[in-house]
Amino acid sequence: MNSIQIINQTICNALQEGFIPWRTFQHGFPTNALTNKKYSGVNPILLQISAHRNKFDSAYWGSLQTWVGAQCRIPFGQEPTLIFICQEFEQNDKTFKKPSTKRVYNADQAYGMTLGNFMQPKVLTNDYSKVQSILAKADVVLVEGATPSYYDGTITMPPRNYFKNDAQYWSAYLHELCHHWELKVGFTANAPQRELVAEIATGYLEGILEFEHCADRENHEKYLDQWLDEAKKDYKFFLHSASVASRIVYDLMNLVNPEEFCYA
Repeated sequence: MNSIQIINQTICNALQEGFIPWRTFQHGFPTNALTNKKYSGVNPILLQISAHRNKFDSAYWGSLQTWVGAQCRIPFGQEPTLIFICQEFEQNDKTFKKPSTKRVYNADQAYGMTLGNFMQPKVLTNDYSKVQSILAKADVVLVEGATPSYYDGTITMPPRNYFKNDAQYWSAYLHELCHHWELKVGFTANAPQRELVAEIATGYLEGILEFEHCADRENHEKYLDQWLDEAKKDYKFFLHSASVASRIVYDLMNLVNPEEFCYA
């Protein structure tokens, strides 16, 4: 299998086992140990799958060179996690991108004098005013209705008592906002893929904003079989969906933190 097929199979296996990798950032969103920037695209998903299987608690990752730069070392024999990268090359005066993988290691696999900087547990702040700040600048109309939905620039949300808890309420808000932003980034697809993009983007935002993840799996379970079927037909299905989700997250975060939020 090539690198894209390996990535696709890794995600499919995790989902079939009942693990939702974009809803498991309780230890923090995957972050480069040297630059302190967040990983993007499909890589947070791959890193969370690895962290889950290997019982890693740290959110910090890096290549062998990254850990050397962070004044740490990776002992011989540690198993790397593969992430996705695009390598640029030139041919006939044109620049092309070739999909490839890169080996990275979690802080739990490292040792060194500065390792303590990467082992501090993340604390969930659940500061939902951050969502309100994003919504205030997102150019979307908010109205009250029977069920959460998005249509033509309007987000419809039931009153707070419709939801079991704050996590479910704000997760629904973010989900519909991500649907709104799909059009902003020019993304069009069938309903299952749009739902997947919104699900991944919502999970990424919850992780980056340090929110408790919503435990409601109804929407996930409704579309899971369709996602897996799509992935059988198109090995790039999850890769492309996660890429769009990252673009949405980048745009929304930059509404409130222009030029401050960036990816590794």
